[in-house]
Amino acid sequence: MRAIRNLTATLLLGAALACPVAAMSAGTDTAAADPKFALVDQGPAATEFAFDAAALDFVTATPEAFRWMTSDTPAEGFAEFGLFTDLTRRWIGYDPMNRDRLEISVLTARVVPDRVATGSGYAQALASGWGRHDFGALGHDIDFGEAIGGNDDSGAMIVNRVAVFRRGDLLLIVRAKFDADHFDTAGPVIARFLGTLAFKDRLARDPVRAAEQTASLPMPAGLPPFAYRTPANWRRLDLAQITPGAHADLWYDAADPARNAGFMAFRFAPSDKPVTPQRMADAAGGLAQAMLLNLIPDTEFTLEPQTRNAFAQFDGITQANGLFVFLARLQGKAVDAKISVLETVGKDGALLGVASLGPLPDHTQALWGSLIHSDFALALGLDALTSYWKEVTAHDQP
Repeated sequence: MRAIRNLTATLLLGAALACPVAAMSAGTDTAAADPKFALVDQGPAATEFAFDAAALDFVTATPEAFRWMTSDTPAEGFAEFGLFTDLTRRWIGYDPMNRDRLEISVLTARVVPDRVATGSGYAQALASGWGRHDFGALGHDIDFGEAIGGNDDSGAMIVNRVAVFRRGDLLLIVRAKFDADHFDTAGPVIARFLGTLAFKDRLARDPVRAAEQTASLPMPAGLPPFAYRTPANWRRLDLAQITPGAHADLWYDAADPARNAGFMAFRFAPSDKPVTPQRMADAAGGLAQAMLLNLIPDTEFTLEPQTRNAFAQFDGITQANGLFVFLARLQGKAVDAKISVLETVGKDGALLGVASLGPLPDHTQALWGSLIHSDFALALGLDALTSYWKEVTAHDQP
């Protein structure tokens, strides 16, 4: 029983650190450090998987004892999320002598264009449907991510490690289901299966990215405009109120008539004041309030800071960065909101960032889909910020 106790402790720790309020479905720098999301890229890529859509064909390393069978079985229970359609199990594999210890299913689905998510966002939705315990999520990049969930209704902890790869308007999904008591043997098999997975062909065209809108935010003198992208279904909203000294573009999800989701790109002029954690936190709080006042007017709210994190990818190209997550309690509304504010401070003191707002429901799958979609907008902003400061730094170097 030691293995199940060790794994359960690891999973619960990950869940506590990745509070659902604070979860950001974008790539992070912690993949290598988190053992439950380990990837091993060594091993013979000996098994080929073919599909009707060639963009999903891949090859990977599988255990010799595994037997693979085609399935073509629809998977039910996820329609209300509105994130994907045609979810179907295509392959299932296991060791016939030890099926109860580890079983790997390969599924496919089709993206709903107005509800595009990150890879980890899709994985979170699937893991929540396959298990009532949430053990965390991780984005390896914007289109490849994972989530882990589980069920112990039978008395044994049955864990699902769910990985999702977006390939254009299609999803490749790997569901590894195992008994936590056998994590020591199942974990390395799953890490190798995912770590050696390679698609056979390059994606010729990504219709999701091709449909995204491009926009730019003017910057102070001496800096180029900040270019960023938003999902195709988002529209601009005129700002009625904004934090003093800030310039911003505000967007909302036009596919959601309740206007549950929003995105903001913002900047402040360079300042002679020192960059301090408190100054960044104060700015983030003001921007979170501005999003609420503009997107949900005439609604009283209280704003509760939840977490602050930082991204190592900005080291060396900015003075500082911080991701501030807030819980907004909305009076008179059925659901509260999650607001994420990502700030970066350039070497000249200019503060540039992006923010997102999404609903934070308890059990409504449709609103979870809206939240996960708003996280995708934030992930696009994270990519844009990284590219922007890299270009500025490269231009400034002699």
